[in-house]
Amino acid sequence: MQSIQPHRRKCSGRRSRAAGESPVKCPKLLERIERLLHSELSFLPNKAFGSLPEDEAELLESLDLSSFERPGLRPSMPSHLARMCETQLLNGQQEGILFRRLNFLKYQANQLRARLNPRKPDRSLVDRTEWLLDEASRTQDVLVSANVRLVMSLIKQLKTKEVTFDELLSDGIVALIRAVEKFDETRGFRFSTYATMVVRRELFRSIEAAHVSHRRFISADQSQLIESAFVSHLPRLPAEQWRTLYETLESMLDELDPRERQIISARFGYESIGSKPSLQALANLLGVCKERVRQLEKRAMAKLKEMAKVRGLATFAEVYL
Repeated sequence: MQSIQPHRRKCSGRRSRAAGESPVKCPKLLERIERLLHSELSFLPNKAFGSLPEDEAELLESLDLSSFERPGLRPSMPSHLARMCETQLLNGQQEGILFRRLNFLKYQANQLRARLNPRKPDRSLVDRTEWLLDEASRTQDVLVSANVRLVMSLIKQLKTKEVTFDELLSDGIVALIRAVEKFDETRGFRFSTYATMVVRRELFRSIEAAHVSHRRFISADQSQLIESAFVSHLPRLPAEQWRTLYETLESMLDELDPRERQIISARFGYESIGSKPSLQALANLLGVCKERVRQLEKRAMAKLKEMAKVRGLATFAEVYL
């Protein structure tokens, strides 16, 4: 198989003319070798890569990635998001070819990298290795770009007031890149199935982290709102006592399991995620059915009432819980 060789770079290092002396090594070439030797290179191994027919290997290498782009596409969304969606959606066959190419190019680069030797620098070997890695990176970019809309659709379902669309998009794309790197196309299922699981899990983690952070930094205005909710039922208390009451409530919520805490916080205004969410909205967020959310809310309220009584807050429990 003929290798596709990139343009060779010239070395500015001067060669010694004395008999028996070796040429001065090119510092830039040595830097490139060291960078390749110390860079992380991960791929999914495939026994078939070592014995691919010449025509198939050449096809994978010379694949025209521009055929997957849709120049001039302008989806009905903000321009910075539209630019991320200019790669066409992939069918199963295209997806399989691209993932096969991605791992094959990395496999070849890894084989050549093992032959690199700083003591005996080989420019053509370095050029070839770098070209393979560049093509692998371009292939990965196509796979990521073709699935950005999947990330956006998940974010629209899960976004909250505490976490902006753009913040979740950043986390979602990082998860998508990780999914592309780890997806095994030989197992026969579509990438979207695997990516949805990986990205959704990362978005849940981001949202939960934002909620935890939000609970820790409650403003003075929020404290006043909490006080006003009790003023017609409880005697007016000094600020220090309200702070103690609030901290007690916070500690009680922390004793609930994560799903119970999220439901109670959202449903009773302790943690705002926009307008008061319905049971169905929380069911979609948590990935459970509506009835399960109702059961979790009822169980959490029972726990809070019991904890309030144990802490000597029976009046608080009667009024607010």
